[in-house]
This record gives sequence, C-alpha cells and structure tokens, in this order.
Amino acid sequence: MFFQPLVFRVMRKAKRIFAHAFLRCFDYCFTSYNHFSCKMKLANFFLPPDIDLLEKHKQWIIPIADLYCQHYFDLLGSGWVHVAYNVSCQGLEGFRYGDQKNFQGNFSVDTLRNHINKANLKKSTFILSSINEGYEQIDWQLDFKSGYRWSESTWYMHIPFGHKLGVDIKVPWELARMQHLPQLAFAYGLTRDEKYLKEFCHQVLDFIATNPPRFGVNWCSTMDVAIRVVNWLVAYDLFKNFSADFLESFNRLFINSVYSHGKHIINNLDWYAENIVRNNHYLADICGLLFAAAYLPASNETNRWLVFAINELIKEVKLQFYSEGSNFEGSTSYHRLSAEIVAYTTALVLSLPKNRLAMLSENNGLVFSPWYFERLEKMAEFTLHITKPNQNIVQIGDNDSGRFLKLSLSFQKMTVGKAKSLYDNLKNYHSLPDEADYWDEQILDHRHLVAAINGFFDRKDFSNFGKGFELETEFIRNLTKNVKINTYCQSNFVYLPKNSCNEKVDFNLLKNRRIILLEVDWNIQDGLQFYAYPEFGLYIYQSNRLFLSFRCGSISHGHSHIDHLSVELNVDGQDLIADPGSYIYTALPKARNLYRSSLAHFGGVFKKRPYEHLSDNLFNIKDTANARCLFFGEKGVFGVHFGYNFPFYRKVEISSHKIELIDGLKVSAKTELTDKNILLDIPFQGTVFCTTGEINFSNGYGKRYAFV
Repeated sequence: MFFQPLVFRVMRKAKRIFAHAFLRCFDYCFTSYNHFSCKMKLANFFLPPDIDLLEKHKQWIIPIADLYCQHYFDLLGSGWVHVAYNVSCQGLEGFRYGDQKNFQGNFSVDTLRNHINKANLKKSTFILSSINEGYEQIDWQLDFKSGYRWSESTWYMHIPFGHKLGVDIKVPWELARMQHLPQLAFAYGLTRDEKYLKEFCHQVLDFIATNPPRFGVNWCSTMDVAIRVVNWLVAYDLFKNFSADFLESFNRLFINSVYSHGKHIINNLDWYAENIVRNNHYLADICGLLFAAAYLPASNETNRWLVFAINELIKEVKLQFYSEGSNFEGSTSYHRLSAEIVAYTTALVLSLPKNRLAMLSENNGLVFSPWYFERLEKMAEFTLHITKPNQNIVQIGDNDSGRFLKLSLSFQKMTVGKAKSLYDNLKNYHSLPDEADYWDEQILDHRHLVAAINGFFDRKDFSNFGKGFELETEFIRNLTKNVKINTYCQSNFVYLPKNSCNEKVDFNLLKNRRIILLEVDWNIQDGLQFYAYPEFGLYIYQSNRLFLSFRCGSISHGHSHIDHLSVELNVDGQDLIADPGSYIYTALPKARNLYRSSLAHFGGVFKKRPYEHLSDNLFNIKDTANARCLFFGEKGVFGVHFGYNFPFYRKVEISSHKIELIDGLKVSAKTELTDKNILLDIPFQGTVFCTTGEINFSNGYGKRYAFV
C-alpha cells in the first residue's frame, strides 16, 4: 500500500517530463505564436470613471504617465530608473553585472536574429516592423537593479533564478506585469493626448515581438503572465471606452496575444496533485484565465476556461481565506494582493452576460452563495482593523508590494534628493537630478482595497475609511451595474477569539521581566476597540490615537515570519514599535533569512537560544513554537509559545494611562530573564524598537530606510 501512491507520483512526474521535452522540441521547430481564428471583437466591461472624479487625481496621474512614456519605472525599490537596452544599472548591495553592449539602442532585424529563436523570428520581425520609428524599446529581460540579463531565446522552463547573488528575477517579472498601462489610459481620458495611446500600443507590440510565447524570463511565472493579461485587457477596455481608435492590425495582434496568454495559463497552472495547498499564485492564475476567457469571443474552448476558472475561484476563496476574512498565508500584504484579485474578478463575473453564466448557477440563479460575499466583506474589515492611525497597515509576514490592478495609487511627493536621504537603497541613485520630483508610492496604504470592496456593500464605515479612493468604488459599481450585496454585519460588535479562555497562570511562579511600553496623560481606554483574528493569529487594539497589535498564531505558510508574541505600537501616527518588513527574497538569501527571523521582531528573543529552523528553502519555515493565545480582552492580551522547549509567556496589560509588557518563564527554567541575555528593547530609528541594529525598516520590497 505504501508503494502505490509513490508509483503514481513517479508516473505523473515522468509524464510531465516527457510532455515538457516534447513541447520544447516543438517550440524550437515551429513558431510558438498562437493564432485565434475568430475575427470577433473583445468584450467590453470596464467603463471609464466619471471625469470629475478622475480630475481629482490628475496631479499625480499625468506626471506618472509621462514618466512611463519616457520608460522610467520605480519597481521593487529600484527608484525611478530608465529601462532600455544598454543602460547602466547601479547594482544591488555591491552586486553589479556587466552593462549590455550587444544592442544599438533598439532591436533591428540583424540583432533579432541573435536573440529570437529561429522558429519565431519571422513573426517577431513582422510585429516589430509595425512599431513607429522614434519609439525606444524596453529591455524586458533585464534585472534593472543588478544589471543581470536573461535571454529571449531560452525556453521558459529552463530559465535560471536564485543562481547568482544580487540577481532578482522578480524585477523583470514586475515590469512585465505592465500594471502601469491603466494609468496611460487615465492620462488619455483626461487629456485626449494621442501620445498615451501610441505608447500603450508600442509597449504591447514591443513586448509581443521580443517575448515570443514560452520563451524568455517573462513566461516562466504563470502568475505574472496572468496579471499581465488582466492589465492589458483593462487598459485596452478603458482606452476603447475613452473613444480611442485602434488600428485593425493592432487589434488582430492584441487578441491573438491575449489568446496565447490564456493558453499558457491553462497549461501551466501553479497547482500539482502532490501539493496539499495552493497559494496566491494559483489564485492569480485562475483569475487571469477568467479575464482572458471573459474578454475573448465565446467558443467551446473559452467557455471551458470560464467555467473552470469560476468554479476554482469559489473553491480557492474558501481555501485561502479563513471564515474571519483573513488570508491563510500569514501575511497582511499578501492578504491585500489576494483580496484585490478576488474583488475585481468577482465583479467581472457579476458583469458577465447571462448566457455565459447559464451552466454556473449555484444557488437560485446566483453564481456566488451568501457565505462567499460574507467572506469578501470580512476581507475588507480585516484591512480596516490592521490599519494604524498613520494609514499604514501593520506588517505581518512577507511584503513584496504585490498588486493585481493599480487603478488608484497613494503617493508622497518629494524631491529626488530627499528620497536619496530617506532610503538606503537609493544611495547610489543617479537616474534623475536631485532637484527633480520623486513620486514615492506608499506601499503600506491599503485603503484602496476597502474602497473597492465597498463597491459591493456600500457601508458607511468602509466609505469613510476609503475616502480619497472613490475611483476603486466606482469601478466595482460600474462592473456590477450597481448591484448592492446585503451586508452580513448588523451592528458594530467586538470580535473575540473563538479559542480564547481565561487560563490562569500564576505570575508569582514565573521569572518576570516588566517594561513600560507607553505612559501618557490621556486616557488610553477612551474609544478603544479590540478585534481578534485567531485563525490568522493577530489581536488588535485600535482607537483614533492608538494602535497595538499582538501576533500569536501558527506560521505554517511560506510567507510567514518567526514573529511569535511580537508587538507593534503606534501612537498619534508615530510608530514606537514596528516590524521591519521583508526587504528582499531570493537575490540575497542571508538578508531574506535575517528579515524573517526572530531577530527582526519584537517578540522577546534570547541571544544564545534562537528557536527558528530556517533552511536554504527561502519559503519554508518549520514552526516548533506552537504559540497560542490564553486571554484577550479589554484590559490586555496574554499568550505563550514553546519555541525554547519550555513555555515563554508574554502579557500586555492596558490600563487608563499605561501599557506594560511582562515576559515570564517558569521558575524551573534554567534561562534567566535579564538585560544581558534577552534582546528586547534596543532602540531603532530613534523611537522605534527593533531587536537588532542590523535591520533597516522596509516599507516595501527592495526598499530600506537609511537610519542604521
């Protein structure tokens, strides 16, 4: 019996290897560009927002769109850099790879021969010839932080990553998501300037010509393929609804590439039978497939995609979001990404023609059951509750700044010189002069998500919280044709943990260490509300002046950190205790492990007794601590973990003018609780606490404040 499942696994793997080998040979012998035989037009869903509403965001839409037209992009901590062939890259923490010397500004027919595989060369040359002279091509294969470049002729399953220090495959992936394209459509809607339409067409054609399907770095992550096709379709839809006139030749190439994206997604889903669970990658896959199927003309093939994607969406919402509304990956930032995917894809499904939904009715003609919308509503509540008075969310787990659709953004405008002084990752920045404007995206501001989900429910608290992001609300309302979903929430009530109990622990039998986290002359408990998310493992106290979070739960998923019993504290918008974030993934393994280790979190860490088990697998953590909440209520929260092979207790006491933290060990424990052997209150950034001076605060992937 033991060998039977093993045999099946071996057979499945062998079948995959054979299928991939056959496909690879086929792609090198025959063109990988697909042809969608149907001559019908793409469907239309995304109506343009009210121009008066769009005008309110004009002060950042136009300058940002102009930067995109000049091929300046600020992604994953790069700063606003010019991305083209033969550019000089500043490097990543001393790792810098050679400048590209094999291009003369743009691809020509001669240089294409050296970079595009022979079977795709004719089609690639034809597409490239349709781009007007004067357009400067984007180097889609370049990690424009380190300078490393992948090859357009490498088959997608043979693309290496994590193989060189300082090289980050997420950089070209992020650019190739092309999430900047909707902003070009907005700029066109505001100005009717044809340059934004031409730029959209040229960038899409540039990508199609130099990234043949299944070749190069930008086809090896199905999730990124899915996000790209969604942003293509939404931007194209917006341009059309702003009365833009596309050439028929562009329309044919565009619809064929959308079909190629759909084919690639369905054949490369991030799901295997061996996996117990999926993650945000699979969720993005099926939603990208759903967008492609919805926009492409109906056929037996696209209808199968649509039915499959909608059914899988419902399954994944139940799997990947707890009943309390939080995400199962242990990350507040990945909660934003996945909830954004669900919100916009749900709205798209609700806007589909009835004839395409005929086979999908789950409940009295409805695709989605009441539990589904309740979970969607709670996704927004979770974001509302984890937001501090400074409008930033508490950082729990990983943060790679991931988004699905960037329709409305939050920026802080400053000079380049100011940004260079603020961020450690920009110390060698030279792309723009110091006096130029620098638009710094506020990655931790997630109010747009609540505003978007409010398009379904029209809740007053959501509306007040998402003020300034009404664009998102209107997009959802337009998609759903103003369908209003009844809220599950009948009143403002306190969330209490399902597994809470008043377990009595005699602190007289513990070795205690007590510190005062906060002492003020105003009443802390005035207007204080408290919320528990036990499935996620997060307990929150919140008022207009105070935010306190207490992390106590499992860390079983790849985007979790070793943050048992860690605390964050924000008063009057000022962080006093803060999680330093994530910074980076595979490019710098040592930094990756440092930022997700116990040393990076305010959890009470013994210098000589780390309890985590971090390995070379940068997305795997073995949780041996078994943390659990013992009490949660108005006067404080109390938890324990067993990472040191004995109980480590932490209690946060809240009184009218004081917040105290008490750590405790049982008297029988041999370890002493003293300042000499516990890392607890080393100051960071002046007033922000951190457990080690090696870790700079990171508010987004690749970004680090320059305070240490």
